[in-house]
Amino acid sequence: MVRVVLDTNVLVSAFLNKGKSRNLVLKLLETHELILSRQMLAELADVLSREKFNVTNAQIDRFISIMVRQATLVPVQSNSKIIIDDPDDDVIINTALSGKAEYIV
Repeated sequence: MVRVVLDTNVLVSAFLNKGKSRNLVLKLLETHELILSRQMLAELADVLSREKFNVTNAQIDRFISIMVRQATLVPVQSNSKIIIDDPDDDVIINTALSGKAEYIV
């Protein structure tokens, strides 16, 4: 099965909005192996907890639980600094490398 890492923005959009991002995530869960790391889940929880999204901790916990059940959780083997302009994206890259993902969406 093809291994895929989804950028945090894709997961946030899928959680908050019905539409293309949600449909993409649902389809990928059916046809691909979703790779996540604890660092990605922490970033996801942090982003979703921002006041502007008006999301409860219970909703965040439920979404993360679903993602954990549906995905393969990998330990990040490296903390390489790769993306100089946006170091938060290093979590995505390092997760993809550690999980031997073929694609990042």
